[in-house]
Amino acid sequence: MISRPALAALAALALALPSFAQQAAAPQQSAAAPQGPHPKSQKELDALMAIQNAKDPDSRLKAIDDLLTNFADTDFKSQVLDMAVDTARMKNDSGAVAAWADRALQNNPKDYIAQADLAGALASQMKEFDLNLKDEAAKVQKNAQGAIDNVKDAPKPNPNITDAQWESAKKEIAAQAYEAWGMSDMTQKNYKDAIQQFSHAISMAPNSVLRVRLGQAYLNDKQYDAAIAQYDLAMSDANAPVQVKQIAQAGKVQATKLKAGPAAPAPAAAPKQ
Repeated sequence: MISRPALAALAALALALPSFAQQAAAPQQSAAAPQGPHPKSQKELDALMAIQNAKDPDSRLKAIDDLLTNFADTDFKSQVLDMAVDTARMKNDSGAVAAWADRALQNNPKDYIAQADLAGALASQMKEFDLNLKDEAAKVQKNAQGAIDNVKDAPKPNPNITDAQWESAKKEIAAQAYEAWGMSDMTQKNYKDAIQQFSHAISMAPNSVLRVRLGQAYLNDKQYDAAIAQYDLAMSDANAPVQVKQIAQAGKVQATKLKAGPAAPAPAAAPKQ
């Protein structure tokens, strides 16, 4: 399954660059100009190959930055910016995600990958007592809604992706946006809204982490049976990481205790005769 269009773009780059490398090595064999996005020089081709061949996230981000610095007019600008956002997200570096997403949105204000990842990065940084909490929440909501709207009818980034794979990828991006929106609502203690957003996310791309988030929202909203049901689903997920199952188990214990109410006081000891 293709999980992210940015990674699909990397695959497309991997397919395209060898043919351009062959053209560069033997230009006399191909008089026709290359079709679609293509490197305009051997140096740009080398910079693109450095991105493709990067061995780790930091190397890939540096190679992308080098390409954009030295070849500002590259035909691959949108693709590599999305790769950078996605790579920073996989590193769990919210600061880098926000920085690359801002660059991507300057290039394309309707970049749904950047919008979804920026919403998630901002939501993860929000704190209950932030002085600008409302402004932070508004930015999360704006980018989450933008990602949901813009990915809905977006064309495939790579023609080799099947229709089913692309529909799955679009749902995952929308789910990520709804998740960020729900996280923002949780920080603001808008638990009923958070329940709605996490439920939307689960309807599109269910996973154990979303189940735990929804369980916590139900727990905070004092809907204990609903919370327990979500924690049970998270624990029964064969693909759930051990840590997520442990969190779900602890949440279920807490929900069960709160559902039972405060323990009755122990009876007073009988007076000695």
